[in-house]
Amino acid sequence: MNEQLRALDDATLPENTPDLDAIRACVEQPLEWARSIRPVAWKQHIRTIAQIVIPNWAYAISSLRAALKDTMLHAPKVSLPIILDCLHHSNATALELYIDLLKRLTADPALYCDDRFFCNMLCSVPTRIANALGLGGTDSWYIDKNYFARLSRQVARNPQQSYTGELLGRVIRQGHADVSIAALYPIVLEQGGKGWPEIWTLAESYSSSGKITETFLRLVQKQDCSIQNAASQLATILFADGKSVRVENFLSHAYLRLANASWTDATTLRIAMTTAIYATEGITARLDHTPLSTESFSMIDKLIRYLIDKWADPVFLKHGSYREQEYITSGLVYAVGYLSSDQIDSIMNETALRGFIHRWFENTDMMRTKLAVVVAESLSQLTEEGDSQLSFGILNDQEDLKYLEIKKLATKRDALTEVNIESACDNVPGPIIEEYHSPQSSDQDQDDEELDPDALITGDQDSDDDDESDLEPYPMEEESDDDTMQGGSDVGVRKKRVKAPVYILDLINYLKDDEDPIKLDIGLSSAEQLIRQKTNVGAELRESAVELARRLIGFPKAYDLDNTSERQKLALATLVAAVPETVAGYMIDQIFDRNASMEQKQTILASIILGVRELAGITTPDDDGVLKDLDKWSAIEEPSAATTTLGKSRVFSRRMDVEKKKKTQRNRLSGLAGPVFFFPLLVGWWEGARGRARSWLGRDALLAERFIMTLNVIMHCATNTPDKGRIVTEYFEFALPLRFLDLPRAVTRAILLGFDIIVNVSYSQQGLLLLQEYAQPLAETKKWLEDIMERVNEDELKQIALRTLAKLMEISMSS
Repeated sequence: MNEQLRALDDATLPENTPDLDAIRACVEQPLEWARSIRPVAWKQHIRTIAQIVIPNWAYAISSLRAALKDTMLHAPKVSLPIILDCLHHSNATALELYIDLLKRLTADPALYCDDRFFCNMLCSVPTRIANALGLGGTDSWYIDKNYFARLSRQVARNPQQSYTGELLGRVIRQGHADVSIAALYPIVLEQGGKGWPEIWTLAESYSSSGKITETFLRLVQKQDCSIQNAASQLATILFADGKSVRVENFLSHAYLRLANASWTDATTLRIAMTTAIYATEGITARLDHTPLSTESFSMIDKLIRYLIDKWADPVFLKHGSYREQEYITSGLVYAVGYLSSDQIDSIMNETALRGFIHRWFENTDMMRTKLAVVVAESLSQLTEEGDSQLSFGILNDQEDLKYLEIKKLATKRDALTEVNIESACDNVPGPIIEEYHSPQSSDQDQDDEELDPDALITGDQDSDDDDESDLEPYPMEEESDDDTMQGGSDVGVRKKRVKAPVYILDLINYLKDDEDPIKLDIGLSSAEQLIRQKTNVGAELRESAVELARRLIGFPKAYDLDNTSERQKLALATLVAAVPETVAGYMIDQIFDRNASMEQKQTILASIILGVRELAGITTPDDDGVLKDLDKWSAIEEPSAATTTLGKSRVFSRRMDVEKKKKTQRNRLSGLAGPVFFFPLLVGWWEGARGRARSWLGRDALLAERFIMTLNVIMHCATNTPDKGRIVTEYFEFALPLRFLDLPRAVTRAILLGFDIIVNVSYSQQGLLLLQEYAQPLAETKKWLEDIMERVNEDELKQIALRTLAKLMEISMSS
C-alpha cells in the first residue's frame, strides 16, 4: 500500500502532466487504505495534497472537499502544521480551501489533547489566517472573539485537566480572557465545577492568576443574582478547598490590585470576600453570630494588615487617586466587619492604626477627611457600645450618602448571613467587550500577555492615540513645555515622562520590562533610594524582596546603560542591609546555582560585602576598596624613618573632645553574621566540594578569591558580635585543609588575610583567649606561614605571613 500511495502522489507532480482523474484518485483512494499505511508515508501524502494538489487544482476540486476533509482529519496532528505553513504562499482560491479545512481541524481541540505542542499552534490560527488574508470580515469564524469563544466552549465540554488548563492559560495570556471565560462559564456551571479548580490552577501557571480573578469577578458582578449566589458559583468553580494559597491570592488581588479599575465598587469587594470564606469553610447557610474558623480568620487578618499598610502609606495618602483611596477604605471597613471587637483591638494595637487615622485627619482635603471619619466611626461602632461610640457629626445624611454607605459595609457580613444558595443565576452575560485602564497594573498586564509573532499589524492601531481632544492635560512634574517644545531627543523626552516607581511592585515591573531600556534605567536608578524608603515600613519590602533580588541579579545587559554594574551592586547591597533574613538565603543559593553566570556570582558576592559592612556601620564608596581596607585594618603600624627636628614640638590632644562626640551604636550584624551569612556560604561551598561539580566556585580562581574575601569581610565585621567564636572556628576548619593544595596566589593571599584578621583584629586584645581556644589550629597555621616564608618568592604573601607570625610570637611570649 505504501508503494501504491507513493505512485498516486507522484502522478500529481506538475512534471507528470496530471489530469483531473489522477487528482481524484490521489485524494479518494488512499482513504480506503489509511489504516494500513505507515505514518511517514501518510505524512508525505498530506504534504503532497496540501502543497501541490490544492494550490494547482483548487478551482477544479470543489466536489472533492468532503474527501479532502476526511483525509486531513484522519491524522489531524500531521495535517494542522502543514496547512498552517501553506497559508503564507497560496492563491485566493487555495486560501479559501485551506481556511475551510482549518475550520474542521480546529473544531475539536480534544484531538490534540495528548500533545502540548499544539496548544500554541491552536492559539495562533486566527492571526495566521489574518496575516494571509490581510483583513477579514467581522462575522468570520476565525476572528479572535469568535474563534476563541468556540475553542473555549469545545474545551469546556470535554475537560482534561493538564491539556485544558494549559490551553486556557495560553488563551488568557494572549489577552482573550474575557471572551474565553464568558463562553465556557455556563458550561462549567452545568457541570457543577467538577475538576475545574485543578484546571484553573494549571491555567494560572501559564498566564496570570490576577487576570483570571479580574475576569471572573467582572463576569459574576453583571449577573442578576445575590452576592451569596455569585460567590457560591466562584467558590465552586475556582477553588477545591480553602487550604490553598490561591484563595489568599484571589482575595488580595481583588482588594489591592483592582483599586483603579473603573468597573469595581463595593459589590466587587463583597463578592470577593464571600467567595474566599465559602472556599475556606464550605458553601453552607451561616448566621451572623457564627464565629469564623481559624483558617478564615487568619486569611482576613492578613488581608486587613495589608490594607492598613497600604492605607497608612504617606505616598498613598498624598499621591493616590481618590477612587483608589475610596476603594481601599471600603475594603478595610468591610473586612474589619468580620472580626470580633477583641480581634479588632489586637490589630489596632499591633499596627498603630489610630495614629494612621490621625494622619488622614491632618490632610486639608475634605473628601479624604471624610474617609478617615468613616474608618474611625466604623471601628468605634464595632468595638464600643452606647455613648462611647464616636460620632464626629461631619457626615450629612443627605449630602454624604456615599460615605454613609461605606460605613454600612462594616455590618454587611454577607458570607455569614443565612440565605438560600441557588445553583445558578438567572442571567449569565455574554463576552465582556468594554475595557478599562488601570494605571497600577498596566505594566504587569503587558508583561503577562504573550506576544504572538504572527499577529497582524496594521496602521489603524494607533488611531485612538492620534485623535485630538479638547481636553489638554496639565504638564506633569517631570515634564515641562520647554522640554517638549525646545527640542531634545525622543528618548530624553520620554524618559522625563516616565515616572520613578513609588511602590516595590512597580519597581519590579520596571525591571521586568526587558524591551524598554528607559524603564530599566529608571528602575535601576531608583532602586536603592526606594528600598531605603520602604525599609521598616510595613511588609511591602519583605514580601517582595526575593522577587526584587531575582530581577536585580538578572538585570539585562543588552543595553548600554551608564554604571549598570555599580547601580546593580548598590541596590542589591541596600536590599541585603534592609531585609537580610529574607533575601540573603536566596542570594547565597544563586552563588552556587549552575545557571548563574560568572558576572552574576561576582555581583552577588560584592553586594553581600557591601550589605554586611552597612549592617556593621562601616561604609566605603565601593567594594573594590575592600582589599586595600582589609590590609589597612589588619596591618601593624611600622615606625617611620627617623627625622631631624629643630626646636621643641608641642602636642595638643583633642582626645577628650573626640570621646565626648562618640555615640554608641548597636551593631545590626549581631545575630546575623553567622546564621544568615557566614555559615550558609560555607554550607554551599562544602556541598559543591563534595560533588566537585563543574559549576563549583573552587574551580575558578577569581570566584574562589572573591568568596574567601567575602568570608573575611563578614568575619571582620563580626568582631564584636556573639557569633565571633564560632565563625573563627569554622574559618580554621575551612582554610587549613587548603594548605595541601596548589592554590593560586590570589586565593592564598585571601586565606592569609583571614588569618591576619583573626590574630590582629578579632582577638587583638584577647591573645591569651585565642591561644587557649585555638592552640591546634594556630600551630598548623604557624607551620603553613613558615613554609610560605621559606618556599614562596612573592613579597606580598611574605609580608602578610610575617605580620601574622609576629603577632603569634607576641601572643606566645605574653602568655
